[in-house]
Formats: sequence, structure tokens, C-alpha cells
Amino acid sequence: IEEIENDQKTRGLIITTGLDNFCAGADLKERSIMTKEESIDTVYSIKMLFERIYNLPFPTLSAIRGACLGGGLELAMSCDFRFGLKKSLYGLPETSLGIIPGAGGTQLLPRLIGLSRAKELIFSANRIDAIKALEYGLIDKITREDICMESLLFMKGFLKQSSLAIKLSKRSIDHGFNVNLKSGLNIEFKEYIKTLDSE
Repeated sequence: IEEIENDQKTRGLIITTGLDNFCAGADLKERSIMTKEESIDTVYSIKMLFERIYNLPFPTLSAIRGACLGGGLELAMSCDFRFGLKKSLYGLPETSLGIIPGAGGTQLLPRLIGLSRAKELIFSANRIDAIKALEYGLIDKITREDICMESLLFMKGFLKQSSLAIKLSKRSIDHGFNVNLKSGLNIEFKEYIKTLDSE
């Protein structure tokens, strides 16, 4: 992320895996031998990484196969878009372990699927399939088996547009989403002005 976040040539990021599962979350065996301070440092580092992904100045997409649970779902939610396979599975199981999502789950999930559905998923620790995730708005598309190719084709659709305009549009949308309309319109106007003197 450090390498690409300020690289003017980078136009997008797709996060995926060649394995059967996108990410099933933290290694609980590893976590069980950590001190409280080590656990706090680890979760804080993960939270900061996901925040950096969320703030990247170009489109990001998670191409999800298999399990996308806990920190894996928080990683996916830090992206602008999420594509899944029909067999993929989603959930935040933390409450069943006596903890809460700690790397963005309680903040990102309600913004994507609404308060009631987010509370239900987090409180119950239930897992949902791709069809339900699409219905809820947690994922944007269920793809065929070649999820990487479909993700790449989708992201290539943005290449014709100005990278600066996409960057400023993304910043305007993300920063304006949770403020009142007047503040949001002011954010948009400030970002718009930055385009006027650009090449």
C-alpha cells in the first residue's frame, strides 16, 4: 500500500487470493498466546492498514472466493467494490468469541447495509451466502468462476476517465457521505475547484 498510494501511475487495486478462501479472519491460536498489549498493537496495525486502503486515491475492489469472515470481511469492506462467487460466505463472528469487530466492522457494515441488518449480523455472528450478501448490498456482484477476469474488466472501465477526477470524486463521496447536505456540497465544491487548473 505504501508503494502504490502515491504512485501516479496506479489506477486501481484488486485484492484477491489464489487460495480457496479470501480470508477467514484472525488466527485465534496465534492470538491466544499474545499479551493484551500485543493483541491491541496487532488489531491497531490491521485497522490502520484497512484505513489506508479505504483512503487510496483510486478505485479498489475485493474479489472474494470462499470464506470472507471477521477481519477478512473488514478488509473487503475497506474497498470501494466487492465481487463474490456464488459459493462465497460472509460474516463477522467476533461476538461469538466474546469480542467485537475491531478493524472497521462496526462502522463500515452499517454504512453498506443499514443499521438494523448490520446489528443483526454482528449481534448474531451469523454467516450469509453470496445471494443474501448481494441482496443486502454487502457485495456488488456475484461473478462466474473467473472472478479475477471479471474484476479486471470492471476496473478497466474506469481507465478512460481522468485519474484526478476519480481521485477527487472518491474523496468528495467518502468525506461527504456522513455529513449534512450543506457540508457535503461544500466538500464537493472544494474538490471541484481543484480540477480547474489541472491538465
